[in-house]
Amino acid sequence: MAAASAAFVAALAAAALFAAATSALIGVSFVQALVAFAPGGLEAMTMMAFALGLDPLFVGAHHLARSLLISLTLPFAARVMNESQGDGR
Repeated sequence: MAAASAAFVAALAAAALFAAATSALIGVSFVQALVAFAPGGLEAMTMMAFALGLDPLFVGAHHLARSLLISLTLPFAARVMNESQGDGR
């Protein structure tokens, strides 16, 4: 339980850091950027954007991009890690 809580806090801290940078660089509100980068599911965070009066397209696009990036890069990362451990499969 403690490890999961620590991972969530770390992910939220990273989201806040990137949200602050995005807010400063492109001029969106910090809250909108935080919801876009916060850990959570695409549907839930898009509905949260609607409820908070934020741009749901901005939030949804960032969550979709994150999901696609993870889905496309994870198999390659797993292969590299597997080969570096000398499994040989």
